[in-house]
Amino acid sequence: FLGSCVFNCDDYLKVNVSPVEIRGIVLKKQERQTGCFGSLFVKELTREDTLRVCYCVVEKDDVWSYVLPNDSLYKEKGSLKLRVVRNGREKSFEYPCCAQ
Repeated sequence: FLGSCVFNCDDYLKVNVSPVEIRGIVLKKQERQTGCFGSLFVKELTREDTLRVCYCVVEKDDVWSYVLPNDSLYKEKGSLKLRVVRNGREKSFEYPCCAQ
């Protein structure tokens, strides 16, 4: 069926986000020129990774506005919970999803 390409947030999270494990330090964050997505560049022990995050969300889910370079960022495999640790204080967020 033509025209049936509809973004499904639950499927995106299940396939692209849930399987990922992150334990690292945020190096930088970068907004895209258009839309509601930005990238968090994270340095882990043996590699660097990029996490794409939506920032057009309600405040309680807005990890984008909260996280800063040098924060520690954690996400367990199979989970959608992001934990940000800064100066010994931890704040948790559910991974935000945009229909874009």
